[in-house]
Amino acid sequence: MKIAVVDIDQILWPMAEPWQKEIHKINPLCPFPGDSTWDFYKGYLTEEELNLSVKNVHSNQHMYTPFNKADLLTKTLRDHGFYIKIASHRDSDTRLSTEFWLLDNNIYYDELYTVD
Repeated sequence: MKIAVVDIDQILWPMAEPWQKEIHKINPLCPFPGDSTWDFYKGYLTEEELNLSVKNVHSNQHMYTPFNKADLLTKTLRDHGFYIKIASHRDSDTRLSTEFWLLDNNIYYDELYTVD
């Protein structure tokens, strides 16, 4: 069986801008990671605040649209015989909103993996 693993954030939808806004609600001086390392927040946010900023964006997923043709990506993979696993570092308590977002945006998948 051919398997395609597809992340949601920055692959199916542009998370960067909403996440940057969420981070700046906590501390407007915090630089945004861009191409930098994942320790960009140190000295500006606690790890708890960083995780909360990500969770807040994921909890409001329904407010955002996917990248243009994100649905075509997963349908093309399916049409070429791939089993599609959507993988995300999202908390399991945002799983339902994620499933609705995928459905509402016609993004095909066979399995959704979230962090438990």
